[in-house]
Amino acid sequence: MVASRPHHATAPTKIYYQRLHRYAQNFALVGDWVVAFLGGDLKRKQRISGRMADILSDLYLMSTTLKRWEDDGAIADDLPIVQAIAEDRFAAIEHSFDQVFNNFPNAVLRTLMRFLVFPLGRRAKGSSDRENYRLAKALLRHSEQRDRLTRDIFVSFDPNDRTGILEDTLHKVEEAEEIEKRFIRALKKGEIQRRLDRDAIDDAVEKGILNDNEAGILRAADEATDKVIQVDDFAPNGLGAERGDHKGVAAQ
Repeated sequence: MVASRPHHATAPTKIYYQRLHRYAQNFALVGDWVVAFLGGDLKRKQRISGRMADILSDLYLMSTTLKRWEDDGAIADDLPIVQAIAEDRFAAIEHSFDQVFNNFPNAVLRTLMRFLVFPLGRRAKGSSDRENYRLAKALLRHSEQRDRLTRDIFVSFDPNDRTGILEDTLHKVEEAEEIEKRFIRALKKGEIQRRLDRDAIDDAVEKGILNDNEAGILRAADEATDKVIQVDDFAPNGLGAERGDHKGVAAQ
């Protein structure tokens, strides 16, 4: 089901191919025993069959992650992403196996399968929040890495498009990044008063902290960000009237 490590695979991913192969063998073993013992009852044990399906899905996702990294040329900058995905998928696989064993109806087979799959106990911990935050932060800016990861995804840059507005805002926020740092420093030092950002920007221009061009860039980023986070809103009396109309129709 899962191919063994290709000859051209690089050293950093060797351990992941080995672990993936072991989990695939464990899946085949447990799957055979589950089907042999439960038989037709497996259809009624939907939580067990669902967890086995989760394991299969994670094996597939890990296989595609390794293949994508190799196909892209084993780029070192992308290796931390592969590592984080691997740690998360392996932890998820072990958790699914553990849940299968915890809920397996036969105590003898449950104990035997757990020993064969986890002879030294569960070891996978998953990627840390700090590492995931670092990776996410790196991808929240335009870069060659971000372009590689999104190369087969439709990306719109039209600010009037609901998806394009995100890319447009990201570009404006990146352009205003250094200007915003100076603006925030001035706020912290008390050089300008804390109030609505757009008013405070005017104050920063008056005091020479920002020039007109920088203020325009900062305003554009602020307006784009505000547009992104907008949600639909309705007047309370409008919703009340609508509910009243529905009640009237129902009464008729």
